[in-house]
Amino acid sequence: SSISIIGRGSSSAYWKAVQEGAKQAVADINTNLGYKGNDKVKLVYSAPETENDVDDQVNILDEELARYPVAVGISIVDLQACQVQFDLATDSEIPVVTFDSGSDYQGVAADVSTDNVAAGTEAAQRLAEEMGDSGEAVLFIQDSKSQAALQREKAVTDELTANHPNISVVNV
Repeated sequence: SSISIIGRGSSSAYWKAVQEGAKQAVADINTNLGYKGNDKVKLVYSAPETENDVDDQVNILDEELARYPVAVGISIVDLQACQVQFDLATDSEIPVVTFDSGSDYQGVAADVSTDNVAAGTEAAQRLAEEMGDSGEAVLFIQDSKSQAALQREKAVTDELTANHPNISVVNV
C-alpha cells in the first residue's frame, strides 16, 4: 500500500524539506507498526516541476488517484481546481488530507496548516506598529489562488481597515 503526497513545487528548499519530512513520516509508520518487506507502506511524493502549476498538479492528482493509495496528502495550488478529483477520492474511499494550503471541500479528512487568519492579523498588527500606524502599504502575496494566500491577504486587509484606518493598502 502507498501514501501519495503532492506538493506545490519540487525545486525550492521548502518543498525538498516537505519531501524529506514525508519520507521520515512513512519510515516512522513502518517502524512503529512493525511493517516489513512487502507489508511496508510506500511513499509516492510528487509535485509540479514549476511551483504553483495548477494543471500539472491536477494531472498528478489524477495519476495518484488512479493508483488507489491508502491516503492522499496535498498542498493545493488552486482552491477551486481539485473538486472533481476530491469527489472521486471520496467515492473511492481514499482519505484526502490537505497541508500547508487547504480547501473548503467538505470531504477533506483533515487539514494541517497555519491558522492563516491569525497569521495575517498578527502580520498586519506588526506592520502597523512598524509604520507608526500611518502610511501606505504594498502587500506581497505568494500567489493569488491558494487558500492560505487568500485567507492571509483578507486577514491583513480586514485588520488594517478595522483597527488601523490611517494605513492604506495601495497595491497587492
